[in-house]
Amino acid sequence: MAKKKKINLTEKLLEIFRSGSPLTFSETMRQMYGLPIYKRELTRKQLYDTVEKVRKQGWLKKKVVEDRVFYSLTAKGKVKQLVYKLKTETKRRGERSTIIIFDIPEEKRTYRNFLRRLLKQMKFTMIQKSVFIAPYILPKEFYELLKELDLIKFIKVIEGIIRF
Repeated sequence: MAKKKKINLTEKLLEIFRSGSPLTFSETMRQMYGLPIYKRELTRKQLYDTVEKVRKQGWLKKKVVEDRVFYSLTAKGKVKQLVYKLKTETKRRGERSTIIIFDIPEEKRTYRNFLRRLLKQMKFTMIQKSVFIAPYILPKEFYELLKELDLIKFIKVIEGIIRF
């Protein structure tokens, strides 16, 4: 019997809200319906607890309009969702490779360190502290993340065929 992959409920929840339009709790529940978690169905309480946990972390915002409660992603939530996606996405090796060169200013040291950690988790090889290489092309989510963090102007990406 095939073992079921463990699903990260927070990750799935952020993915649902990525569409951009605010959703009510019922709409969120409908989108999550049928999602297997540890051999049982997702309960309303599990989803509500996860929504509240994510909201308290600042990844979701709650808005009440005419007695209806809507949830939507915050900027922090968009970043978190993109990071989850980049870490878990399978990388396909091919003919093309990527070299990333960055020069992020000292005032943005935390972003610089975050980028280094993320690139290492994405299986990039560090050539120098600010130069990384990988045997695959970056997904579009990586560029969205750089725009969201306002780092795109400090980073150069070179994609092409590398021959040895």
